Amino acid sequence: MQNSSIVKSTLYDLNLNIIPSDLPKTLHKSTLKKIENAWKSGSIIDSYGVLWVRVDKLWIIWRTDQPTAKELYLQVSKGKYRRYIGGDQYLRGCEVIKFIYDRLSSTRLQQRDGLGLSKDIFDNILNDPDVQLIALNANLSIEQAKRKLRKERIKLFKITKDELTNSPLNRCEFSHISSVKSYPELSDQMWNGLIVNKDTHKIITDNDITNGHDLHDFCCDRNWSIDWYSVWKQRIDSFY
Repeated sequence: MQNSSIVKSTLYDLNLNIIPSDLPKTLHKSTLKKIENAWKSGSIIDSYGVLWVRVDKLWIIWRTDQPTAKELYLQVSKGKYRRYIGGDQYLRGCEVIKFIYDRLSSTRLQQRDGLGLSKDIFDNILNDPDVQLIALNANLSIEQAKRKLRKERIKLFKITKDELTNSPLNRCEFSHISSVKSYPELSDQMWNGLIVNKDTHKIITDNDITNGHDLHDFCCDRNWSIDWYSVWKQRIDSFY
């Protein structure tokens, strides 16, 4: 499903200077320009400061052929890293750079220079002050949303006990089911969170639980409630 809730900016919109000062001397000028244009025309920064690259530009960025790029793309699971945005298929930046590093260790010299340029461009995008400001503002909004969601969920469902442990509420928090870090676009969804005590939240965080499927298994192991799981799964399946 297309996620229309993501507000996006292209690199042209942000007017980013993405080209490193120290360019590879072995690459032809036309190749350098092709790689630059692929990043600029195929990349967006969403409203959470996350970089996404359009699928049809990956073969240029990855310095490979189109069938290989498509095969690599299809290896990535849908939702968290791979999705439709504005009707086009995109891959999350962290997966784009992952394949760049993988290929850097196994390709010939000329391809490595092109991949090295793509790596430097990726770093320049994420380190750009405008992109970092987008991410900072998003984090501030998320913290405000969490406080609001906690109050609204408690009021709406008349919650008096920890939704996982069934213990009386004591210093409770709104705990995201799919983590904000991995799924920032779900941060303002009430169905993507539970009211739990602070110590419950800490246990979840300490065990690196970042999505509902893992939380479901974790709750089963600890004999915690899984009443929330069917609603969460239905909503997240329809969201993506």
